[in-house]
Amino acid sequence: NTIKIYDIKTSTRGWNKWMKKDENKTQQLLLYKQFYSKQYNHPIEKIEVEYFIVQRKLWEEAMFPQKRVQKFSPASGKPSMNKVAKRLNTFLDLAFDDEGNSEEFKLCTQDWRHPRDIDTCAEIDEHRAWSSPIYIDFLS
Repeated sequence: NTIKIYDIKTSTRGWNKWMKKDENKTQQLLLYKQFYSKQYNHPIEKIEVEYFIVQRKLWEEAMFPQKRVQKFSPASGKPSMNKVAKRLNTFLDLAFDDEGNSEEFKLCTQDWRHPRDIDTCAEIDEHRAWSSPIYIDFLS
């Protein structure tokens, strides 16, 4: 059985091509796919993912029909899943010590308006991660 995971997002005017390429957005849904597969023992290749983007504003007096909903399915095959797993593991290695205590590190971020400056981030001597922070609650 194939299942599809939807992530419903709101956006002022929808996602443009740069927002669709923002890995901080797209890899979030790939992590949902990975975690769902592990938690429910469901084959990862039988899980599809899709963003359901609801536009909050439409152009006034537009001369063409406008859609309130935009759908977007990021690449979610093995190369993309391996990349997101590596990125998460790097973040966890930098953010937590072996006992699970949080560590301080500098965060090198990017988004569609501010591309990552690889040279500047590479010059940082302290710990850093290439991801936005996430919080994990380990239950006993």
